[in-house]
Amino acid sequence: MPGTAGSFPTEQARAAAAIEKFLAVANAYPTSTEGLSARYHAAALFAEGGKAADAEREFKAVADGAGASVYGRMATLGLAQLAERAGRYDDAIASYRQLAAQTGDDLPTDAVLMQLASACELAGKPAEAAQAFRRVVDEFPDSLYAAEARQGITRLQVGGGS
Repeated sequence: MPGTAGSFPTEQARAAAAIEKFLAVANAYPTSTEGLSARYHAAALFAEGGKAADAEREFKAVADGAGASVYGRMATLGLAQLAERAGRYDDAIASYRQLAAQTGDDLPTDAVLMQLASACELAGKPAEAAQAFRRVVDEFPDSLYAAEARQGITRLQVGGGS
């Protein structure tokens, strides 16, 4: 129903309003968990909307301010994904490696390794991709990604990559 309070004419209008509110909280409470969370959500909405430069700026601010916390790690993941989409594979690979080396239950290592493998494949580094797939199979045999990782290893071997 047009004109209903709290409704928006488009998804883009809703996202823009949400970004404005998230950034207001982030700027008012820049070092608090709530402020970092708000900035992270604004960055994610920028990324969804195709505003990579804005997303990168906000993800960097979160990564710098949140360190090794869940928001810092998620912001680093966001930066890696943006780099991968932009074809900056070496940057993406470095970030994925950093995340995969960290311990903690807040970011599933097997999922990060799958993203690392994908970035390595896109970068034309089949041996490194196979190594990431192998880690999933060896370290996380019960992972939801294990079958896909095995297929990746097979595909790379058939293609002469490892």
